[in-house]
Amino acid sequence: MLASNERLTILSEAEQAALYERPDFDDEQRLEYLNLTQDELAMVHSRTSLSAKVHCALQIGYFKSVHLFFRIDWHDVQDDYLFILEQYFPTEVFSPEEITKYQYYAQCEMLAKHFGYQLWANKFEPLLLRHINALIKKDINPQFIVMELLSFLREKKIMRPKYTTLQVILSRALSEERKRLLSIMDRSMSKEDKHNLDNLLLEESTLSGLAEIKTDTKDFKARMMSAERNKSIMIKPIYQLAKLLIPKLNLSQQNIVYYASLVNYYTIHDLRKRIKKEQTYLYLMCYIWLRYRQLSDNLVEAFGFHLRQFEDEIKGKSKEAYSLHVISQQEELLVMRQLAKLFVVDEISDDIRFGDVRLKAFSIIPKDKLKSQVSDLNEKELKEIDFRWRMVDKYFHRSKLYLRPLIQILDFSSVIEDSPWLYAINLLKETFSLNKQLDTYSLDDLPEGTLPKRLKAHLINSSKDD
Repeated sequence: MLASNERLTILSEAEQAALYERPDFDDEQRLEYLNLTQDELAMVHSRTSLSAKVHCALQIGYFKSVHLFFRIDWHDVQDDYLFILEQYFPTEVFSPEEITKYQYYAQCEMLAKHFGYQLWANKFEPLLLRHINALIKKDINPQFIVMELLSFLREKKIMRPKYTTLQVILSRALSEERKRLLSIMDRSMSKEDKHNLDNLLLEESTLSGLAEIKTDTKDFKARMMSAERNKSIMIKPIYQLAKLLIPKLNLSQQNIVYYASLVNYYTIHDLRKRIKKEQTYLYLMCYIWLRYRQLSDNLVEAFGFHLRQFEDEIKGKSKEAYSLHVISQQEELLVMRQLAKLFVVDEISDDIRFGDVRLKAFSIIPKDKLKSQVSDLNEKELKEIDFRWRMVDKYFHRSKLYLRPLIQILDFSSVIEDSPWLYAINLLKETFSLNKQLDTYSLDDLPEGTLPKRLKAHLINSSKDD
């Protein structure tokens, strides 16, 4: 972002003050920084006048605090120079005199050499630019770069340049990086690619495509997930472009996040009118690269949420149904025992009419109910898994509404070459897209191991396997 003076704003006013303003010592800091060693006192006493000596002592203390030298106005440092006079020149009468430029720079050179530092000079600019170019590859955020630069300068024991000099050097490096990126993008993007990016900024009614993509889902309901799918479909071509371009641009993850954040910083109008198109394309592409992944994560999370919900409900209700079935079987067994007694009790004579026996039986269990139970004798014995799949059938429409659309929109991949599970998933997606049923397949159509045989009867039309 450019300031009104067209220089890059890289530090806040507070940060500039901390780095470039003369330190304002309190009593404790004066004891720490203005307490001079014998070597430091020797440099102070090497100066000719008392003003030069006091000035040198002040520069030593300020340098130890912030590693910088300052042009000093005696009125601004009265508390500090009174401390020095009291500590090192208690009998001297002090009358502040102006320090000439020659005296000032001579002191700076002497003190910098003593502390092992080099004064900033233009000869260090190429070194700084090389380091900036390395930093830019990691993180292009100007605040990050300047803080790393200051750390680099401390490590090399080079006095930091003026803030305006830093601005100019960093602006030049960022401009070169921008030219590099935009040149690659211009060579790599087709007219159709640019058209797709431009379309995101077109306003239809009161909402642009980009504004719609930015909106976050509030829940995992079908309507919200449908909107998420539509967003994903809309930006997929741009995401595919970003996948190809980002490696060419050699952008770090941090830089992708930084450029993407500018889409939220600038307005739609800024992106469409005020900023250079190539820059807007870069910001949009990075934003779409991240947003598409976020949308995919939302869809995956929604799929897992609904799948867990269905499984929990199906498990609970199928267990309940099976428990009722077991209780019913126990009651039926009790009734059948009562019926069996009709054949063995001594009270019933062998000469009694069979019709009378039937009447006694129907008094135990109504005729219609007994008839229905007898008709079920040829059916296989039901197990708990049968009730589970019956419940799955009841959830079919909910599953079709929530799960199928999600699995169809998601892109699956595998680190395993020729993964049978990936093949099976793609077969499912193809089946759903053609609106076909799973029972149109035989067991042989599926990769080995992806469908347990115990589930075959519930998922595959067995007549096709004969």
